[in-house]
Amino acid sequence: MESKQKRLLKKIMVVSVFTIIMVLGLTTLRNYINRSEAVRAMDLLGREALTYRKNYGSLPSESHIKKFLDRIQAVRVGNMSYRAIWIEYGSDPDRTVLAYAKKSYEWPLQPGYVVLWLNGKTQWLAAEEFEPILRSQQQKIEMDLLQKDLKKQQLP
Repeated sequence: MESKQKRLLKKIMVVSVFTIIMVLGLTTLRNYINRSEAVRAMDLLGREALTYRKNYGSLPSESHIKKFLDRIQAVRVGNMSYRAIWIEYGSDPDRTVLAYAKKSYEWPLQPGYVVLWLNGKTQWLAAEEFEPILRSQQQKIEMDLLQKDLKKQQLP
């Protein structure tokens, strides 16, 4: 191979490697930003739910929550499940899930959930950590309704 060809090949390789690194870096940055925005929106939702609970003595309805999310334009929350209807009176606020949204990110972020607890705390939990907590709190009727909704979403 001639020296010109070798230099050209090296330049192509450098540009290719740089492009791959930038694509991976920007994808990771996008996922981090989306995750932090989802956590921020869920935190605002928690504040709204606590304010409503303080003023009216009960948790807000799902329609109230959806209107609030539309008003603050919380598009990063995605398909959120709001569990107020399934929460019993006297539930432990530190251990009861009020709302959650599943997030499926690619490498290096792991799939997980943005979780809003009944006490208003918002946190990110890995799927392996959150799913057993949710299963322990869900009743059979809630799981059946969620499966029906999932089937409806899958039909064209």
